[in-house]
Amino acid sequence: MQRFVGYCALIGVVIGYPSAKTSVNSNDYPLPYILIEKAPGVYVKEDLTAPLKNIAVEDDDIKVYIYTQKNIDDEIEIEIANASVVNTPFDARKPTCFVVHGWNNDHSSRLNYLLKTAILESNDINVFIVDWSKYADRNYLTAHAAVPGVAKIIAKLAKMLEEAKHLTLDRTSIIGHSLGAHVAGLVGAALDGQLDHIIGLDPAWPLFPIDDKDSRLDFGDAKYVQIIHTCAGRLGFPVSIGHSDYYPNGGLAQEGCGVTDITGSCSHGRSYLYLGESLKGSRFTATKCSNYAAFKSGECKNEPKSWMGGFDIDKRAVGDYFLDTNGSPPYAKN
Repeated sequence: MQRFVGYCALIGVVIGYPSAKTSVNSNDYPLPYILIEKAPGVYVKEDLTAPLKNIAVEDDDIKVYIYTQKNIDDEIEIEIANASVVNTPFDARKPTCFVVHGWNNDHSSRLNYLLKTAILESNDINVFIVDWSKYADRNYLTAHAAVPGVAKIIAKLAKMLEEAKHLTLDRTSIIGHSLGAHVAGLVGAALDGQLDHIIGLDPAWPLFPIDDKDSRLDFGDAKYVQIIHTCAGRLGFPVSIGHSDYYPNGGLAQEGCGVTDITGSCSHGRSYLYLGESLKGSRFTATKCSNYAAFKSGECKNEPKSWMGGFDIDKRAVGDYFLDTNGSPPYAKN
């Protein structure tokens, strides 16, 4: 069942996103463009009116790097074509996590550095960083069209590691941000939902129809799917699509980003900052509730509590959870 969220009226008025009085009654993103900031105070519209067909992504188009506690700061590239992890510290006896970036990012982006470092400082596991910047660094239409092809290659890699190196899928997880969240979902679907869990960090909305579960991340893509919404209804997906969906500060505009966050990029990026902080031990306590207004009024104070993010995510949680954060680090109030 899809659970809908409200929108921030002030920001909606400024840039034309749906307002708080607007319900989501369409499968499609409501604007023919995404607004991006090319330079401080200089905004341009990224066209969405001519979606491309899926791109035939090749093995050589994607790079994957392995990190472990033995090489936290030293990247080791693996050969995707034959899933070669010879002479790498990969250990199939340990849990494995894939991290997939979103649009206009690569393996060296802050997202990847923050998450792999936070994970490995306290957990002895294999971390694979997926770099699909050949397409992600191009226009949004191209990046969107490459998502299925990127997912196909990562799923193939996981299957090869399973068959040749004894990777255990039910001890494997994927973290994906924005477009990368949908890559994670399609990887999980290709692996028949056998992954232990997926964490979707503000999954992208533009060009992903709400009702087309086969094209995007969905709760059926892993044994457990957690979603962290920080720009819902703008850059991020506007409805709940996981087993548990967390809405810090209501899920749209994040504390500290301010009304100058015209494009939504600050709020969109907070999803991975919150996760990174939680991986370092901060506890983001959330309350199950029907909506943010009810949470703020105290109507749900006696409802079940859960924690957002962390290495050992709360798999008991089902439904929508709300919480408030600080506007600057440390973001967790608890």
